[in-house]
This record gives sequence, C-alpha cells and structure tokens, in this order.
Amino acid sequence: MSRHALLVQDLADRLRRIGVATVVYFHTDHFEPWRGIDDRVPPVGPGIVDTVYDFCRATERIDFARRLTLFYKPHLNYALRRDGDLVRADPDDLVGFLPRSEAEERFGREAMQEVVGSSGHDVQLHIHHEFYTANQGHTDPEAIAWFAGRLGRSLDGRRLELAIRLNREIIARETGRNPQRWFFVHGQWALNASDHSSCEITNEIDILLRHGCRGDFTFPAGRPHVNPRIKVPYLCRPFDAAKGYDCREAEPEIACGNAAAAAEKFFIWASPANSLQCSLDYMSESNRRHLENTEKAATALIDNAYTAEGRLYIKTHAHSMHSYYFEHARSAVIPHQYPATQTFLSVIFDAAAAAGVEVQFLTAPEVYDLLIAAKAKPEVDLAATYLQPVGLIRSAASAAGRPQTKVRGKGNARRSEIPGPFAPARAVELVRESVAEVLRQRIDKLGVKGSGAYAHYSTMLRQGFPIPHYELAALDIVRRQVPRLGAYCEIGSGIGTLPFLLALNGFPAVGVECDARRHRTAVAIWRKLSARAEMRDDACRLILGSFPKAADRRDASQSIAILTDFITTQKPEQVRAIVAGLCRYRYVLLDLQRFCVPRATGDERLALLQQLRDLGLEPAAELPAAGADHAFALFCNDPVASARRAAPWSRLIPRLRDTALRRHGALPR
Repeated sequence: MSRHALLVQDLADRLRRIGVATVVYFHTDHFEPWRGIDDRVPPVGPGIVDTVYDFCRATERIDFARRLTLFYKPHLNYALRRDGDLVRADPDDLVGFLPRSEAEERFGREAMQEVVGSSGHDVQLHIHHEFYTANQGHTDPEAIAWFAGRLGRSLDGRRLELAIRLNREIIARETGRNPQRWFFVHGQWALNASDHSSCEITNEIDILLRHGCRGDFTFPAGRPHVNPRIKVPYLCRPFDAAKGYDCREAEPEIACGNAAAAAEKFFIWASPANSLQCSLDYMSESNRRHLENTEKAATALIDNAYTAEGRLYIKTHAHSMHSYYFEHARSAVIPHQYPATQTFLSVIFDAAAAAGVEVQFLTAPEVYDLLIAAKAKPEVDLAATYLQPVGLIRSAASAAGRPQTKVRGKGNARRSEIPGPFAPARAVELVRESVAEVLRQRIDKLGVKGSGAYAHYSTMLRQGFPIPHYELAALDIVRRQVPRLGAYCEIGSGIGTLPFLLALNGFPAVGVECDARRHRTAVAIWRKLSARAEMRDDACRLILGSFPKAADRRDASQSIAILTDFITTQKPEQVRAIVAGLCRYRYVLLDLQRFCVPRATGDERLALLQQLRDLGLEPAAELPAAGADHAFALFCNDPVASARRAAPWSRLIPRLRDTALRRHGALPR
C-alpha cells in the first residue's frame, strides 16, 4: 500500500484523534444464491452449488472477508392457486408455499454445508415477502385482485409467520444449525411497512420478536426514506404503524450497555453512515465511483462509523450472489474481491495497525452481544434527540405573537405551519449530514475551487465536517440571551451551516454571502436539508451580495446580525461602513477574535471593543463568556438613533464594490 502511505498516516492520525482502541468490522450480506443460470437450468442445482463453493474459497483468501454474516434467503417457492398440496397459512388462502423437492433439499444441504463446514461465516435470515403479501408493487392481475380483497390482506401476518417458520426449518436442515436467537435483514429494505411498494405489514417487528428474532441489520438502506432518524444502534418496542421503529411510541433506548432493555425490546442497527458509504455492490455505477475514490471511501466509513466504549464499528453490506456478478463472467468477482474494495478496506486496517489500534472481524450477532454487554450505558434521550415531532408546530412568527404567514405550496394548497424546532443535537446531525453529502457531490463534480469549498471546507470535509465550536457557541447565545426577533442574519454565511442550524432551531434565518460559488453550494445544501427536515424553503433565506450593500434595503430594526469568522482585509473606511451597517440591527453578535483580522490576546480584543463602541455599537450590559476558540460580544442598538448617526457616513463614504470582500468572502472561512 505504498502509494497510499500518506492516506494511511492521515487515517491513523484520525483514529488517534477519535481515541478508539479497537476497530470492529462486520459485513451483512444479502445472500441469495438460488437463481436460474439460464432458462434450461433450475434455480437449485449443481451449478449454483459450485458458485457457493467459489464464494467460500474466495473469501477465505481475504482476511477481512473470512467472517461475514450471510443473511440467507433459502429457496422457497410460492404459488397463487386453489388446488395442489401447497402449505398455506389458512385453508381459504389463495397463496401457498410449494413443498421442496428432494433435489432442492440435497443441493441446498450441499451448498450450505460448505459454508458452515469450511468457512467462518455466520448464517442468519433474509426474507423477501413482497410477492406473497399485500403491497403496492404487484403487477400480476390475479395477485392484485387477491391482495386487494379483505381476506387476502388479512392473512398477511399469518403468511409471514408461516414463511419465517418454513425458511428457518430449511436453514436448520441445510446447515444443521437451529439457534433460538436469530437476526434479520428485510428484502427490499422495507422493514415494518416502511416502503409500501414492498411491505404493508405494520406489526412485522412484533411478529419477528415473537418468533425469536432479536434484531434487524437492514440499515442503512438503499432506499433512504426507510432509514430510521436515530443514528445510533438502539432498542425499541414493536409499534403497530408503518415504519413503527421510527416513532416515539416505540420507546427507543440506546442499545449500548442496555442489557435490561435488550431482554424485551427489538434491536435496530443504525449509524450516521449512509448506504453508499456502506455498500460494496460495485454493480452500481455510483458505487463504483465511490469505491474507486480510495480516500473518500475510507474516510467516509471512519468518519460515519458508530463509536462506543473505545470501539469504532464499521459495517458494510452487499448482494454477493447477485446475478449481475455471474452474467458475463467465467469466474465471478464477488464484492470483497473487487480491487477497489480491497484497496480502501486495506487502507483502513493498515491505518489501524499504524495507530496501534486493534482490529476485530466479527459477525452481526457478536456485534450485538458486544454492544449490549458494554459496561457503560450512555445517558441520551433518543426520542428527544432524534424524533422531535414534525408538523403542526407554531411558526417562529406565531411564537412571537405575530400572525403566521400563509405560504402557497404545491397545487393550490396552503400551509401555515413549519416543522421544528428540532432537538439541538438532532439539528446539528442533520446539518452535518446534509452539508457533507452535498459538498462531496459538488467537489466531485465542480472541483474544490468550483464548488466554493476552497481549502477551508475541503479540509473540514476530510475530517467528517464537524460543526465549528464557535458556531455552536453563537447558536447557544442566541437561544439563551437574545429575545425573539424577526430575523437572525449571519453576515458572511459561507456555505450556510449557522443559518441552517438557526432555521432548524426555529429561528427565521438569513445568510449573506458574497462568494457566488459558496452561495450556490449553500443553496444546493439547503434544498437537500429542507427536504430531509420537511421544512419550508423560506425558513432560511440565502442572499448573494456584499455587506452592507446586500442588506441596505432591509428593515433590520427587529433583527440580529451575527459575525463568527469575519477574517477579511479591509481599509479603515470599509470597516466604518461595515460597522455603520451593523448599527442598523437591534442586536449584533460578533466574535472579537475574528473580526477583519485575528486577535489572539485579551488586550487586542479590548481595543477592538473600544473601537466598535466609538463607531456606535454599544455592548450589552453583560458579555457572553469567552471560549477556547471564540470571544463573542453581544451589542444592543437603538436602530433609529443609529440610522441618524449613519446618515453622514452614507454621504461621505463611496459605494462599496462587491470586490471589497472578495478575497475571503463576506465571512471568510
């Protein structure tokens, strides 16, 4: 890995900074070997057995592929017909399962005995039930008619229970293993009716739990809308509703160190990582691009992994026996063999070795046991952090005693409500996820310069895009020390992280940025974030232009201006014009460490404070406490008096050009 030596060292440093002692790697495979090779060959036969043998030999040669969890879909055929010796959930059911033939039993045993006898792989259950239960994806007229009827739909739960029993019996016969405790991955990702094109069984988790299933490793899914909003492994009660695992009524609790809850609740694997970051399925063009960008793929897995008790959990998934890998290959290259995959995973494990971090290759049940048995249980209210209700919550204007603004939506519908505020921790995670995702895409497409990321944001992205502490401090000051206002405006908003945080916390947010590239990226991020958070577009307004010109025509008398990292070269008359513009705001929150030039010492900051006072900004009676990386001052103005003071300056100071702040942007980062 010599050509990746610098990347290995960078990732090793990253692991040291995180402070982990162990990297845990596990893989959850949607293992579906039984398929027809061509029209003349049955789906269960010696040809498929050979491919399973090849799979075992290939994975044995790769250290990180020797202990995979194969969520296995046994071959179990179904039919819709009245006659025959079908196994049915009810005598009146049109749907039934076909008894297995002797050949199916024999070849199934031959293949799976190889898995359990010559490899370290674990076998768990994978079920696709979309063809024999009610959902919106049916195309066969007979199936559509049957599942549209009362009886056809009413038997879904019993039919799934029968399918679970028959599949587990097949696995027991083929592998010789019949554990009382087992784990699950849902076909088409649609656990508990989270996607009605595949599943409408709203009590699915209850059914699984009653039949011995302790948890699910479906997520992150290839269909993002089914993913839970909670981003840590957790435990929940069955809740009879579509996507019930994502509801407050499911009483979610963190899984780490929570053996008491694990005894009766259902486990859901979740983490900040998305499906693209976890998937090894190089059949997809987007996945190939991701996997072949070694730095991006390796960094994303580390930065978005779940960390607990000094362990960093890295999960991947794939469809290793998908027909794609066999269609045009004499000898299929399974996902773990794909060169780009070997490279980026090897880089991670080499980095762990360089950092002195232990690497463990575990199965999904072992990961479950490790989490549940942890010594310390983090004290976090998952519902409050991640599941803040979205919907009919008063808007910021209404909360301040003003009538809500009616906004015309799609069609002719009107809606007056905005969602939020989100719990602070959830808002931070939503912003971080959306910014990192869109910024990566735009850098890939436009380059570091073309995207407006430049050195600052591209460096932050390599670090997982942590939200700067000074922005969180500014948000906290606004929440705690500033009365309700009509607008919360960051001057020089960059790609918009602080305005986005303000919007998700229920404040009418505005961002002013003079760099056009950064502005376009901020707009793209807000589109993604507002859709994900189900917020109105106008909850955050992003303005392209230089301050104060960009805000000249806006009434700022009931607004706050916020400046967090305003490092930019300015002439004295330009500084006076900027301060005159700030005097139009009811409040100004300004970081004394980062106004125009860096000011590292207390004396330098006191001198700036006096200069600002001389120019008309009056500090509040009590200054917010300084932090390690910020020294905020809160100013309270009389905008009418400030406007009178500013009038002479408006005649004496020439119009500022947009290029005045171009070097670093209105708020350089």
